[in-house]
Amino acid sequence: MKKLINIFLLLILMYGVVNAQEKDSSFTFKVGAYADTYYATDNDHSSLEKENRKLLSALNVKKNQFDLNMAQVNFNGSSNIYRVNMTLHFGSLSRYAYPSGQFANIEEANAGVRLSEGLWFDAGLFLTHVGCESVTPKDNWFSTHSLMTNFEPFYQEGLRLSYDFNPKFSGQLWLLNGYGIYDDNNKNKTLGYYFNYKLNDNLNMSLAGTAGNEQPTGTSSKLRVLNNFITNYKFSKAFSAKLSADLCNEESQNSFGGCISARYNLNNNLSLSSRIEYFDDKNAILSKLTNPTDTTIAPKTFGLQKGTGYTLSVEFRPNSNSFIRLESRYLQFDDENCKIFVNKDNLATNSRLEMIMNFGVFF
Repeated sequence: MKKLINIFLLLILMYGVVNAQEKDSSFTFKVGAYADTYYATDNDHSSLEKENRKLLSALNVKKNQFDLNMAQVNFNGSSNIYRVNMTLHFGSLSRYAYPSGQFANIEEANAGVRLSEGLWFDAGLFLTHVGCESVTPKDNWFSTHSLMTNFEPFYQEGLRLSYDFNPKFSGQLWLLNGYGIYDDNNKNKTLGYYFNYKLNDNLNMSLAGTAGNEQPTGTSSKLRVLNNFITNYKFSKAFSAKLSADLCNEESQNSFGGCISARYNLNNNLSLSSRIEYFDDKNAILSKLTNPTDTTIAPKTFGLQKGTGYTLSVEFRPNSNSFIRLESRYLQFDDENCKIFVNKDNLATNSRLEMIMNFGVFF
């Protein structure tokens, strides 16, 4: 049955491509590819019991070995009246961050039609519309996601209505199965929104969010509302900065995340980036963790509390279609309530230092 659903989805996309070619001479079709490999290590000894996996990581998941983040192939077709987009991916990201099953190797699969000038309707599987960091490292300044990004939705399934009000202002409305899921987990749907305003070539701001009941069938419903605000500012040709903040509310309980990132281009090939982040989810709305195996601490479930992170990244681009990135990141949480790592003496601790080498090629 699952294979039949996949085949049916592919046939719909192929029909859209062929139909667009027949009815619209402006139709263009592109194929792209991307491969991303890495080597990662850290001083957390607890994750050695989890297939050498890093805790709180969707990217660069494996430790102390070379691994494939992702290998992607993208098919994109567009015209004045139709558009289709499909990305297949394989590697650690699809294996650990995406749900297993029929859509595990499909990162995106959606098709759309123009309803009127500037107004588009799209349906299918999408990347999230929330957050300042992409799923893929090549589109980010860093090889790790911030804590807030790690708990934002990565993917979603549903409908999108988008409209360009003018060259500077655009908006989107979404109807989704739920928060960061493909298959619906209850009888409700989640609403989403996105608004983007480009004041000028140097300043861009956006506001996005979701609202819906995210509790599975059989449990009490809870309205979860997430709002995300982003500001991008380009101070000069060489220096840029980003500010992003999340506020999530569920039944009068709040979760907050924020980060400030900056990048300086030393020349056309070499750049430096830094990030300071904060995340607090003491009510465990988005994060639900347990203490690592340690006889000194009674096991309990809790949310991440007072998490701060400091990241420094050096990136070299041999050309416009490849990059080599070296990155260091230090994470620290509340000392009393959030000891989720284990040090070399097998004692629970609240901090971790990690190092990553990342290499990507795309066209």
